[in-house]
Amino acid sequence: MTHSPAAPETASSGAQTLRDALRQRLTPAHDALDRAFSALDLGIDADYAVFLRAHRQALGRMQAATDTDHAPEQMAGSALIRRLLAALEADLAPFTGHALCGDAPQSQNTAPLRLHPLARDYVLFGSRLGTQVLARRRREALVQQGRDAVPSQYLEHVFDPRLWQNYVHQTSQISVENPQTESIIADAEQCFEWFALALSQHLSSPAAPMHPHRAEKAPL
Repeated sequence: MTHSPAAPETASSGAQTLRDALRQRLTPAHDALDRAFSALDLGIDADYAVFLRAHRQALGRMQAATDTDHAPEQMAGSALIRRLLAALEADLAPFTGHALCGDAPQSQNTAPLRLHPLARDYVLFGSRLGTQVLARRRREALVQQGRDAVPSQYLEHVFDPRLWQNYVHQTSQISVENPQTESIIADAEQCFEWFALALSQHLSSPAAPMHPHRAEKAPL
């Protein structure tokens, strides 16, 4: 499925916008995914590795499903995914040689999906808004265990909040009646499903060898 950017169909004052539809219809999927990832204790290396691997797998699929960018408004999202994947590889490097570092088997897809950039960026930019809280919890847990609070390059990757602000402004100007609204929402739902699938696969993968620093569960 190949998408072109949504037409700049301006929403009239008081009319429902694409931003409204995204928030209303995707909140249940977003909340369910938050609950699933919240079950991980990032103070435990095995859980932290599952978190990183699931994000690497899902972001990799999002990157592969994004058409080659031509429009300037698509470039920021593509560049961010590349930087985040590099950060994930760096964070997973200490686990090299352990099953903690591997990827779960990919499920077979029927047909290749091409994500609409507005769907990709909804999930991508929105997901960066709470990462500093997770990074702090990881650091605090390591300190409680008497370990060095090594920064998480992925969680602490600097995110320009103007990207999200511009996204909100852009989608608030597009009417929900835009003919691509349903495709954008469906593509965003697919992104959430990829994260959920990746988490499920890595949680069900064979038990990884005990990491030398894995300690009892530390309160976050």
